[in-house]
Amino acid sequence: MGGNLHRRIRLLLALAVIGLAVTGAAAKSDAFEVRAWVDKTEATLEDQIFLTVSISGQRRLSDDPTLPPLPDFHVAKGGSSSQTKIVNGSISTSVEVTYMLTPRRAGIFTIGPVRLQKKGRTYQSQPISVKILPASSSAEARPMAFVTQHVDVTNPYAQQQIIYTFRFLRRVQSVEAQWDPPSFQGFWMEDLGKERQYEKVINGQRYAVTELKKALYPLSDSPDQIGESILTCKLVIQSKGRSRGTDSFFGSSFFGSRAQTVTKNLRAPPIPLRIRPLPQTGRPAGFEGLVGSFSVHAETGEQRLRAGDSTTLTVTVKGKGNLRDLVTLSPEDMPGFKVYPDKPTFELSVRGDALYGTKVFKKALVPIEQGILQIPPQEVPYFDPEKGSYRIASTAPITLTVEENGETESLHLVTAGGLPGSKSSIKILGKDILPIHTGLAGARSQIPSGTGLYAAFASLLLPPCFFLISYGRKRRQERLETDHHILRRKEARKTANRIVKEARRRIRQPEDNEYFGLLSRSLKGLVGDKLNLNTLAYTPVEIERCLREKGIGEGESREVRGFLEELEYDQYVSTRMDAGAREERFKKAQRLLARMDKRL
Repeated sequence: MGGNLHRRIRLLLALAVIGLAVTGAAAKSDAFEVRAWVDKTEATLEDQIFLTVSISGQRRLSDDPTLPPLPDFHVAKGGSSSQTKIVNGSISTSVEVTYMLTPRRAGIFTIGPVRLQKKGRTYQSQPISVKILPASSSAEARPMAFVTQHVDVTNPYAQQQIIYTFRFLRRVQSVEAQWDPPSFQGFWMEDLGKERQYEKVINGQRYAVTELKKALYPLSDSPDQIGESILTCKLVIQSKGRSRGTDSFFGSSFFGSRAQTVTKNLRAPPIPLRIRPLPQTGRPAGFEGLVGSFSVHAETGEQRLRAGDSTTLTVTVKGKGNLRDLVTLSPEDMPGFKVYPDKPTFELSVRGDALYGTKVFKKALVPIEQGILQIPPQEVPYFDPEKGSYRIASTAPITLTVEENGETESLHLVTAGGLPGSKSSIKILGKDILPIHTGLAGARSQIPSGTGLYAAFASLLLPPCFFLISYGRKRRQERLETDHHILRRKEARKTANRIVKEARRRIRQPEDNEYFGLLSRSLKGLVGDKLNLNTLAYTPVEIERCLREKGIGEGESREVRGFLEELEYDQYVSTRMDAGAREERFKKAQRLLARMDKRL
């Protein structure tokens, strides 16, 4: 009896131990560990900080962690990866999620705990403190790269030409530079040729310089500044502890196995402006808002004419300023002439650091009087910003001599035959008047019948139809040439396909992460061309916002954003990817391109 009791007690104790172990294992299986870290705790406004969140536990995680509020950073999700381990029969899983943080201002900030909610329990990481320095602040006395912008005149008159210059300077090699220019709202803008590439020495350091220039014309006195300009690029930086071996910007030592790329967001501060309105005092009659410095020249094809002849008056206006605003010349009426103006022609040319225009007006002049006639001076009133006063460019009067036309023309319809002095018969050379019909019968005889009637109607309708079709095609071509937005929309898919074609060549190169950059650029570029925006420098979140503003649904917009974030992660963070996964990225890019091309 005593033995049975002891066995029962031992059995109960074993069951209790097993129950406690199972309970502890169950509790342990529901536990998670949340950790967070950054790639750097001190950065500048030009840098990006990579925040990595790791969640590990005994169960697979299906939800993303919750980030704390980060109002001082622009946050973009970079991607995620998971891992499962089995050790001694115990299964453990871990998930890592990467976020890209772009600082908005300088200061010391705390990235609060990252939290995970599971079955009523909260798991969180330790807070992280980061220090953000002003742009170009670093341990080095001179920045590796920076941008500048300035104008040649900060207090111009309205409509005065000012030259805007943007420069990108760097001491190291840069790749994938994307410029987000100011909006230039309130200005008329003209490009001053292609970008320039040269070198410049600053404080003993040699910089490669990329320079862009634009001619701006303030449309009124309202613009008070040119906004901030941002350039995003990757700098190829040599790891410490290795000699460069050459001072060349593009030397091969830059691309050794220890070189790395660093993404920089370079900012040029806004430029304050004070636009002066044009004075009312002294404004001449016929002034059309032309501001600058101009000259005018006139000439005619012939200075001696016969009555009934015509000549062409050519007036050429040249100068520095927005000649697009010049519509007509005064005076428009010329006594003694009928005037038939032609459409003026306009050309732009770059001389030095300024933009010059040439506008040519042509008028056909038909004299209606005889004698000595005079073409009055052709005048162009304008405002000279250098002098601060109104001026009038004028030509000298041109004198024409109109003579009587001494040639006469007679029309002989009959001629007499036979010898002189003898009776002669009249020979009819031709008839110029058709028979006169006074009744319907005669008229009906002139109307074709059957297929001839249809042919007659077709011959009447074809010329106006041909004219309307030709006119419509001409207007469409002119609109495409003048409206760059329409041209961008029309060529959007072709441009994207060219980039995708380049990506296809790299699809079988597992070490080439630029493949993902090309796919991202094709999708961003198509959205930008469709919406007439410079979206290459936009983040995936900004692309999503643009799509929603244009009526694209939340699901599709989020899908585009997620795909762009995956491509950024693949390009900058992810390791080698197999050919099958790269092929899937390519197919998804093609699907989204086709969908966005139809929807936008």
